[in-house]
Amino acid sequence: MAKSKKRPGPELWSEALMWVEAAEMQCVRFERLVRENELAREDAYRRHDCAVRPWMRGIGDPPILVPTVALGWQQQAELSFLLVATQHVQTAEASLPKEHRPKTVLDEERILFLLRDLSEHREDAEGRARRELLESQHSAMLREIHEMLAMRRGGKHELEALRVKLEAYPPSLFELPMPDDEEVWLAGIPLTRIRVWLIDARWCFRRALAEAGVVAPEPLASTVPGDDIHDWPALRLRYRAWELEWQGEEELSGDEQRAQEIMDEMDPVVESLLAEHLAEQEAKGERESGL
Repeated sequence: MAKSKKRPGPELWSEALMWVEAAEMQCVRFERLVRENELAREDAYRRHDCAVRPWMRGIGDPPILVPTVALGWQQQAELSFLLVATQHVQTAEASLPKEHRPKTVLDEERILFLLRDLSEHREDAEGRARRELLESQHSAMLREIHEMLAMRRGGKHELEALRVKLEAYPPSLFELPMPDDEEVWLAGIPLTRIRVWLIDARWCFRRALAEAGVVAPEPLASTVPGDDIHDWPALRLRYRAWELEWQGEEELSGDEQRAQEIMDEMDPVVESLLAEHLAEQEAKGERESGL
């Protein structure tokens, strides 16, 4: 039987830029859900503490967030989509000439591949991906970390509850939360490492395309032919929809908040200058009409 014909490299690399974009989008969405669930779990633990020690209820804001099943489902779904996107990037990366491959080495590349395989075949109780994952050193390391966290959180009772959960469904080990104010973890893999790899991969695809004589598409270019050559209006909104998701004033960084404050301060100044300009134009028009 003849082997199926492979697509040309430049086609794969151009498409890979879309998957890099998709993976970055999913990193943002996954991180958001991880943070949401962490805050909700903290509130749940605090409600338990306040039930035992009512005098604590007056400390801080009321713990109103609930770590709902729906939030957990959404986090799991966003993770599945992230794994699919990273798998497409990895596949395209393997087709790059060696000199164009990312210098950033993703040590957990095999783990990500197996996690994606597991997420797509959850009905398979004894699948290859499941066996390889659970027998890996990464799995042993992750279990040790979670057992340590369980002991710190609730002692032997919490540790036993964890072991019962893992006995019932061993792959749940890769879905357990890892509280960390500085980093978001994907089954024991720091999300920052994946993001750095994606940045490197994007430039590798672009360099390979350039060497092949193909102009890589610009992410923020217009998809309508000729649209970008028009000079009016000079100010146009170019954005990624996922960059605008869940944006709130309370989430702005210090620099962003200061920039917003400066813009607010400048509003009356700009309005005054604009009023002066319009008055001058009106006076000029009156003078010219009187000549």
